Amino acid sequence: MEISCLEVIRELSNYVDQDVQPELRAEIEAHLPSCAHCTAIYDGLRNTITLMGDGRSFELPIGFSQRLGLELAHSSSRPSAAFFWIGGRGDAMLGLWESGSMPLRMTNHVAFRVELEDLLEAPARLKSMGIIPRGFDGEPSEEAVVLAWMPAASVYFLDPDGNQLEFICMLPDAPQSELGVLSWSDWRNRKLEQAAP
Repeated sequence: MEISCLEVIRELSNYVDQDVQPELRAEIEAHLPSCAHCTAIYDGLRNTITLMGDGRSFELPIGFSQRLGLELAHSSSRPSAAFFWIGGRGDAMLGLWESGSMPLRMTNHVAFRVELEDLLEAPARLKSMGIIPRGFDGEPSEEAVVLAWMPAASVYFLDPDGNQLEFICMLPDAPQSELGVLSWSDWRNRKLEQAAP
């Protein structure tokens, strides 16, 4: 039985990383010449790796946010990334990250808006299910982090395929870009200190 386009697309990142069994590699190599759709996706992935994987700084072209029609929410050089508001401040966001050097493993990132109470309970709930809650840089974390430039509280974790999932809750405070990313307890302590007479 011939491999389907869905199976090829699902395995392209592993194929590029040379992380597939020989029989699967042979099936993909037999499929690509006869399928313009999968070949276009494969070529796009290879081009992305070539452009993004050489270690050069990732800078957005001038006017990029205007062409997108989105407001730039935040950009950073480490990691090299840009974040754009979708549907107005606090509604939704598009994040674009530099992909790093080869070998590149493509993953997805999906964020889910939740209530603050649920977000603060998420690390303990995730751990009780055998899922490791993570901080902004992917390190294991016992609590939420705050992206002070938004500001929003977030908890990250990985799905079984290694894609990054995020619970996020916008906070009512004013953005404080200079604080970067900090733990929930550090954020809360700063708020308590500011409120003290």
